[in-house]
Amino acid sequence: MELTAVRYGIGATVMKPSFDPRTAAKYFTIAAVVYLLSSGVSKIGVGLVLFRLTNNSDMRRMRWLLVGCIAMTAVWFLGGALVIALQCRPLSKAWDLAGTAPGSCMSASTIGSAGIVISAGDLFWDWV
Repeated sequence: MELTAVRYGIGATVMKPSFDPRTAAKYFTIAAVVYLLSSGVSKIGVGLVLFRLTNNSDMRRMRWLLVGCIAMTAVWFLGGALVIALQCRPLSKAWDLAGTAPGSCMSASTIGSAGIVISAGDLFWDWV
């Protein structure tokens, strides 16, 4: 989806007549939600494999640690996806570049700060 957004002009320094910024913003917003959900699912999958490998009775603490990490990972990535998905109400307002659609959005600084926090959490969970 992000490559489709690039094809429609996201990140371009010079706008070409074939670019459609509205469609690019739509694909980029949806790709962010899909990325967060798929990244969370893959990290949870690794945690579940490790959980299965620690089935000995002497690894009881490790299993509880893994359950905690899996639960926190699920909450973190689901929360991040919800922040991105609910940045505008309705979501279609996020790609309304003219500002004519009814609804409201979070401020740009709030969305930017949320993106930084979500990225930092993603890096943290890569190491956990």
